Amino acid sequence: MSGARARSAWILLVLLAAAAPVLVAGRLFPSGSPDRDDAAYLSQANALRAGHLTLPAASHDPFFLPFLSGVDGDRVVFKYQPAWPAVIAASEALTGTPKTALALTGVASTLAVAALAFEVTLRRRAALAAGFVFATSPWFLIQSGTYLAYPVSTALLCGATALVVRAARTGVAGLWVAAGACMGLGVLHRPFDAVLGLAPLGVWFLVTRWRSGSIRRDVGWLSLGAAPFALLFFAYNRAVTGSMFTLAFSLVGPHDRFGFGPRSSLADPGEPGFYDFTPGEAWRTVLGFAGSLADWLPGGLLIGVFAYLGFRAVRSRGLGWLVLAQALVFPLGYVVWWGAANAWTYDLHDLLGPLYWFPVLASGAVLGGAGIDRLASRRPPASSCSRSGSSSWSPS
Repeated sequence: MSGARARSAWILLVLLAAAAPVLVAGRLFPSGSPDRDDAAYLSQANALRAGHLTLPAASHDPFFLPFLSGVDGDRVVFKYQPAWPAVIAASEALTGTPKTALALTGVASTLAVAALAFEVTLRRRAALAAGFVFATSPWFLIQSGTYLAYPVSTALLCGATALVVRAARTGVAGLWVAAGACMGLGVLHRPFDAVLGLAPLGVWFLVTRWRSGSIRRDVGWLSLGAAPFALLFFAYNRAVTGSMFTLAFSLVGPHDRFGFGPRSSLADPGEPGFYDFTPGEAWRTVLGFAGSLADWLPGGLLIGVFAYLGFRAVRSRGLGWLVLAQALVFPLGYVVWWGAANAWTYDLHDLLGPLYWFPVLASGAVLGGAGIDRLASRRPPASSCSRSGSSSWSPS
C-alpha cells in the first residue's frame, strides 16, 4: 500500500472510530442504553462537574438518589470509580456534550488495538487491518455508543500491553513510564478488569525480562508511571469511604460481590430483588455468552479462522499466547460474577453483546488483523499474473 493510500486509510479509520459512537448514541440510544449503568456514570459525571465527589444525603435520600448510589452516614456515595465519569464530565464542560467522550474512547480503543497488532507483528498493514476489524464489528459499533465503561478498560489494557511490548523491544524508559501510567489508570478505572487483563502481561513480562539484567530498572519505570494514579486511587477511596483500601463499590452494595449466593446491587437481605446466583446459573451464562459471540464478532465465526492464521503469524509464539490469554482470562474471570448471569437473564447479551467479555473483541481483532495481513502477503501481484499467468505466491 502506497504512503498516500495508507494515510488515507488511517484517517478513514480514525473518522469511523470517532463518528460511529456519536451516531449510535444519538440514533439508537437517545435516552440511554438498555443497560441502566449508563445513568449511574452520567449521574456521577454531573456531580463531578459540579465539584462534588459525594452528595448530601439530607437533600437526596430517599427520593432523589442517583441510580446505583447508596447512603453512608450523611453522604450519598456513587458506586463506581471516578475515572470514566471524570472524562464524561470534562467532555461536557469543554464541548457542551458528553458524546465527545464517546468519540474519544472510540478512537483511543481502536488505535490501541492497532498499536498492539503492530507490536506483535511489526507490520503496519496488520495494524491497519486490526483497527478496521475492531471498529467495524457489531460489538464495537453498538457498545461504543453507550456510556458503559468496558471500551475504556479495553483501550487501557491494549495500550498498556502495546507499550510494554514496545518498551521491551526498544528499551526506551519513557515507554515503560507510559505503560505504567496506562496500568495505573486502568486500576483506577476498573480494578478487577485491570487485574484480569494485566495478569497475562505480568507473566509475559517476567518470563521475557527475567534474564535481561534490567528487570528492576523496568519495574522502577513502570512504578513511576503508575504512582500518580495509585495516589489518586487511594486518595479517592479515603475521601469517599473513609479507608484507602475500601472501594465505594463494596460500600454501596455489600452483597454485590463475586461468588455464589444471594446477590444484589443495592437491596438488603430479606428485601425483594435478590438474585440467587448458583453454579448452574454461572454455567448457563457462559454458554449463553459464548453462543452469542458469532453475532458480535466481525465476520461471525470466520474471524476465528483469521485469528488462527494470525496466531501463527505473530513474530513470537510468546506474544501470540499473550494476546490469546488476554482474551480467555475475561470469560474465566467473570464465571463467578453474578452480574453476568443477571445480564443474561435480561437478554443484554442480545442487545449489547456479552458485556464483560468485551476485551475478547480486541484480542480477536489483533490476531484477525495479523491473519488478514498474512493472507494478503501471499496474494500474487496482479501485474505478475497478467504477464505470465503464474500462480506463485509472493509477499507484498
